Amino acid sequence: QKKEVEEKATELKEKYGIDISGLQTYEVVSNNGINTLKLLKTYDNNQYIVDKDFFISAIDFTTDYAPASKYDLVIWDHGGGPGGYGEDELLADYLEEHKELKETIENTVTLKRISEILAGSSYIKNGGKFDFIGFDACQMGNYEVASTVAPYAEYYIGSEENEPGYGWDYNVFFNTLGANPMVSTIDLGSAIIDGFINQYEKGNSTLSMVDLGKMKTLDEKVAKFAVCLMKEADTRYYDMVASVGTRSHFATKEGYGSSNLLDLRRLATAFTNESKNYS
Repeated sequence: QKKEVEEKATELKEKYGIDISGLQTYEVVSNNGINTLKLLKTYDNNQYIVDKDFFISAIDFTTDYAPASKYDLVIWDHGGGPGGYGEDELLADYLEEHKELKETIENTVTLKRISEILAGSSYIKNGGKFDFIGFDACQMGNYEVASTVAPYAEYYIGSEENEPGYGWDYNVFFNTLGANPMVSTIDLGSAIIDGFINQYEKGNSTLSMVDLGKMKTLDEKVAKFAVCLMKEADTRYYDMVASVGTRSHFATKEGYGSSNLLDLRRLATAFTNESKNYS
C-alpha cells in the first residue's frame, strides 16, 4: 500500500505539479466548476499525524483560515474500532531506525487521545461543535468511538465493517457540498453514504450516520446492560456465549487489523430472544 501511495504521489507531481510528500494542508478550490487543490501549508518533516499537539494545531489552522458557521472533520487511515485508528508510516520508519524509542512513542491514535485532541482544539474550547465527525477507516462505526466523539459533534459517520481501500467517494462528497454549501447535515451525510455504498455494490460494505444527541441515553442503557451481563457471567458464562454464538460478529474477514467485534444490537437481541430468562 505504501508503494502504491508513493507511485500515486509521483503521478500527481508529474501530471499536476503537486508534490504531496510530507504532511500538508490544502484548500479545495472551485475554478469554473472544476475542483483544484491550493497548497496552504507544508509541515516540518519531524511532524507526525499521531502526535496530539500537531493534530490540534492542524484543526486550529483550518478553522482560523476558513471562518464558517459549520465544520466537518473527516479522518482517514487504518482503523481498529475500540483500539483507535491510524499508524503513521513516516513515524514507523523512524522508529525502525531508532528501536530504543519504540517503548516510549505510541504510533497509533487511541480513543483517549482522540478525545484529548478534539477537546484541545480552539474551536471546541470556544464552544464550537463539529457538524459531523467521520472516520474514513475500517471498523470505526461502533459504540465506543461514537461515545468518545459525542461531546464534540452533532453527528458521526463510520463503517462497522472493514472498508475497501478506496474509501469514501469524495467526488460525491465535494460535488454535493459545492452544489449547495448550505446543504443540511442529513442530506450531506446521506450523499456520502450513498456514494460510498454505490462504489462497492458487490462487497460487504457498511457506512452509517449516527445522531450523537442520543448517545447519552444509549450510554446509560449500555451501562445497565453491561452490569446485567457481569452479574450473570460468574454462573452462566457458557450459556451466554452459546446465546451469542457468531450471529453478532462482524469485521471478521481478512484484512488490516481484522477483529471479532460484536454488533451491539444483534448482541442484545441474542439475549432478549432466548427462551432462558436473564435478569
